[in-house]
Amino acid sequence: MEVDEPDKQQLMSRKAAAEYLGTTAGVMAVWDCLKRYDFNPRKIAGNGLLS
Repeated sequence: MEVDEPDKQQLMSRKAAAEYLGTTAGVMAVWDCLKRYDFNPRKIAGNGLLS
């Protein structure tokens, strides 16, 4: 599956962001937990989204 280039302000789910980066949602969860990267997650209508 090919993912389009996101806009700078587009919100993505962790799964979509992982696919875009070529990794898994689990790896991204570890990075977020360890604060390796500042994902700036936001919760909108019950969905965790990354900006």
